[in-house]
Amino acid sequence: MIRNLMVLSIVFMLFSSSVAQKKESINSFSILNEYVGFANESIHGMLIAHRLFENYNQDINKYVDLPDHKLNFYNNTDLPQDIFDDPDHWFYEKSPKELYLNTFDNVTALSLDDFEKLQNTITNIRGTTLKSNELRLFIGEAINKRNLSVEDTLYTIYELLEEAVDAYDLFQAELTILESQLSEVSKKIPKNEATNQYTRLIKILTDIHFFSQQVLLSIKNEDTEALSGHITGLKNTQKTFESYSIRSSGGFASSIYVRSRTRVLENINLLISGAEEYLTRPVVPEEYALYGTPYFYYNTRLINKVNRYGNGLVQACNEIIDLLKLPMLHRLEIPHYLMIIYPQKVEKQLPVIESSVHEILAAPKTLEDRSIEFIDNKHVIYVDGADPELEVFDHLQQDGDIISLNFNGDWIFRNLSLERKPRKFILKLNQTGKNFLILHAVNEGSVPPNTIGINYTSEGRRKRYVMQSNLKMSQMVEIKMTGKTEE
Repeated sequence: MIRNLMVLSIVFMLFSSSVAQKKESINSFSILNEYVGFANESIHGMLIAHRLFENYNQDINKYVDLPDHKLNFYNNTDLPQDIFDDPDHWFYEKSPKELYLNTFDNVTALSLDDFEKLQNTITNIRGTTLKSNELRLFIGEAINKRNLSVEDTLYTIYELLEEAVDAYDLFQAELTILESQLSEVSKKIPKNEATNQYTRLIKILTDIHFFSQQVLLSIKNEDTEALSGHITGLKNTQKTFESYSIRSSGGFASSIYVRSRTRVLENINLLISGAEEYLTRPVVPEEYALYGTPYFYYNTRLINKVNRYGNGLVQACNEIIDLLKLPMLHRLEIPHYLMIIYPQKVEKQLPVIESSVHEILAAPKTLEDRSIEFIDNKHVIYVDGADPELEVFDHLQQDGDIISLNFNGDWIFRNLSLERKPRKFILKLNQTGKNFLILHAVNEGSVPPNTIGINYTSEGRRKRYVMQSNLKMSQMVEIKMTGKTEE
């Protein structure tokens, strides 16, 4: 898979003749903005796929007991084979694939450490987008060619749609990491005259993006208290921007600034009014009723006030940044999230996870060249019964954590983001020997270490256990049944 080939690509480049040249220190934001451009166009591609996944969900639900609401009016035959490549430029001036390949030239412009981190992250992002593209093709073909009146076929498609949901959650986590990395690298860029000249404007544009982003995330997280505060913050920033003026000699450049500034302010107004409507008198069309109010307002009603596909404020902010050559990063757009609707007759079943090895006498000391932290009597949980239901969730700050989880030597989740929703499953414990879960950090998020919570039931009471992991050490918890005597 492409994310696993990244190391080989970097090794090859690092030892090529071009790398032997003296590296130039980064002195502008243009290089970093290439990564933002790749991310924003990837978000655009994920939107196209998002619309298809919604349609697929509607297509199979009508075979059970839900009406078929056509949310979008295109299908795979209307699209290129790879919506992230687009050689005929149907959707992009430069496609995500083209922008991704261009970033490899930055090996001589960035420090080795910064280059490796950024390339690894965008390679992960590209891998996730390619996975989404594969899923939209595969599911579309399955719906067209299989008998959807067969229950097993329906369940298979629902499972594939849930894989798409995971891909969107992972995409969000990877973008969070990229944004954090770009921010850190940008701090190394020397200040110039424009930094002092436009200090106030830089802060205004940064705040506009921050509060717009937080308004949408508050709706997504159904946090009305936080939403009210972010609406206030956006209103205050809007007033500051309205009162801000720049020195201009007039002409074409001035007209571009006025046009872009106007678009930013118009979109802020629309975002604020939509968010206030969400708080006070939300209106959800019938076709989105089952998805819920947050889903509709985030994905359909408001996100286009921020993103480029809706002529939103991010592109306008980036136009101002380019026009005035502001020493700051381009603003990052906001990805959609995906949700699958199930008819009442089709219950969403919890996965039952069983060991491939049915008796384990000793837990491992290492996993994929990492040491495993385990302390007897400390890293142990007691559960009710041999088939406990567990719920794994992102603990504390949601900062782009991506994890893998191992049960008795088998990977039950790989490259999973838990930021939007917890993951529930049933463990089928071995009756003899040991049972264990190992948390394996894929990254450390923007705030190390990688932390998850596990909810479980012990002696009839709901309990919680917290695990931590980093890139050098995984953590293990042993699972024992309450009332079972030690062998």
